Amino acid sequence: GAFNGCTGVTNLVVNTTPASDCFWMDGFEGCRSVKRATIPGSSSSSVSQVFYLNHMLSYALPDIEEVVFVEGTVSLPSGMCEGLEKLVHVTLPSSLEVIGLRGFSGCSSLECIDLPDGLRLIGDYAFEGCRRLDVPVRIPNSVTNINARTFYDLDVSELFFEPGNENYIVEGG
Repeated sequence: GAFNGCTGVTNLVVNTTPASDCFWMDGFEGCRSVKRATIPGSSSSSVSQVFYLNHMLSYALPDIEEVVFVEGTVSLPSGMCEGLEKLVHVTLPSSLEVIGLRGFSGCSSLECIDLPDGLRLIGDYAFEGCRRLDVPVRIPNSVTNINARTFYDLDVSELFFEPGNENYIVEGG
């Protein structure tokens, strides 16, 4: 790829229209110096772009510490940040409505997640293995569905449902 093995890039801002699929698959492989990425979400990316972006995050940038999703992102696809063990901080936009299956699963260094008002669904195993999360995790009133084992490895008492939140459904555990 164009930037394989680069050592000077620390901040990556991803464009929403990649030049080619090859760029997404391996364009930054081995760039261990990248610690922060700003990326588009599914509202501005095609399915293939999101697939390659996911591939880039989990394989090409394993040392990333911070991810910022741009405003206008409505949905984070399944596995978007899965397995990023050094990820500490994530910025979610106020436009976010869905966090997909295993969205942040295995992000064992993730310390803080501010779930935005307007979030409706949090997928299965979305925060599995996120043992360093600051607790309690605030669940906005807008959340109507929290799927099985969404917060696996966190005690239910570590979740804070806002007063008056009668809309959520907890399935599984």
